[in-house]
Amino acid sequence: MRTKEMEQYLVGCMFNDADVARRHSDISGNMFENVALARIWEAGKKIVESGMAPDLMNVTDAIGDQYFADCAELQKNHMVSPNVDQYAAAFRKASNLNKAKAVALNAVQQIQTARINDKQDIIGDMVSELLKLNSVESRYEWTIAEAVKECYDYLDRQQNMPAVKIGLTDLDELTFGHYPGDLVVIGARPAMGKTAFLINAFLNQEDPCGLISAEQGVAQIAQRMLAITGKVAAGGFRKIELFEDEDWTNIKSATYRLEKNESVVYDKPSPTLTEIIQIARKWKIERGIKALYVDYLQRIKTDGINRTDVVGKVAEGLKELARELDIPVFVLAQVNRAVEQRNPPSPTPADLKDSGIIEQEADCIMTLYREEVYNKETNRKGVLDVGVGKNRHGQTGGCSVIWKGTTMQVLDMQTQRYEYD
Repeated sequence: MRTKEMEQYLVGCMFNDADVARRHSDISGNMFENVALARIWEAGKKIVESGMAPDLMNVTDAIGDQYFADCAELQKNHMVSPNVDQYAAAFRKASNLNKAKAVALNAVQQIQTARINDKQDIIGDMVSELLKLNSVESRYEWTIAEAVKECYDYLDRQQNMPAVKIGLTDLDELTFGHYPGDLVVIGARPAMGKTAFLINAFLNQEDPCGLISAEQGVAQIAQRMLAITGKVAAGGFRKIELFEDEDWTNIKSATYRLEKNESVVYDKPSPTLTEIIQIARKWKIERGIKALYVDYLQRIKTDGINRTDVVGKVAEGLKELARELDIPVFVLAQVNRAVEQRNPPSPTPADLKDSGIIEQEADCIMTLYREEVYNKETNRKGVLDVGVGKNRHGQTGGCSVIWKGTTMQVLDMQTQRYEYD
């Protein structure tokens, strides 16, 4: 069926069954090629939203008697059939295809006359526009009744959209997991194990995910993955003679498991925010990644008048990327040195380095602290405290987990949760 015929059928069915407009309210007039049909459809939707029937009289009263003949013919020739939802789905696909062609054509035309330095930005904008075609059109004005309905729809979607979890029982119960559009910041001072924490969370995912390593090369990342998965000493990869036969057996087993992992790593040193956005979009399209992990925020470059401005723009950009790709983004961040003057030197969200915008943009902020880094005599060796100082969608507080520095593993321990005052 051609696009015009699909448009006629959809509008005609609306005249004979108001529920067609309710079920397919995401279809907007700008998706139509025929201007007259677009006006009739939009008028019918508004009439249905007001609680009235989208009949011939109400629609023509709304948009003018000049549409009477068209409306009458549509109502007469297109009775509702059980296949109306299939036609609506086909119409969406056809509309997206037409828009995609227009976006690509526009990009080609711009590239032909653009400067070399601008061409990459044009391609990036094109990819962004193409990704938006797969999402429901944005809407910003709602009645209270519509807002409540949207809440119930969100709950229904949530049941089929499991949260992305860190993989630590107490922590995941505290945060309720992380959902598409979330920016999750994990802050810590050096030597706390934040990169290992991020890699553990990355490896705990069953679905494909992406890892941006702005500091360590892929060989170092792979060494940590093998150590965590094979439960072998990470130091052995620097001094191979430390490995025994049992270690090599575990490494081979870990290799076999990791080779089945469909996730992907990008290890360009200190990438720009634009490069991260481009690679993440590529992964979303080609691999369908469900989450993005970034190590670390302050290593990412972008334009800015000073350091604080740069870090703030990166935080804003990562939050926008999470919403655009409809995935959670987890990013490591450094903590100010001044925290070490406190007793104990356990960080809070306010200690994030270089920019308060990080704290504003984040949906969830976790901080990592190991007492043994500062007190070698502590009886809490091998304990990593994870604080949740900000959580838009759940509780704040924290929990303690096991830190195995030799193998870089972060593991559950017997419940050790606490709450902030």
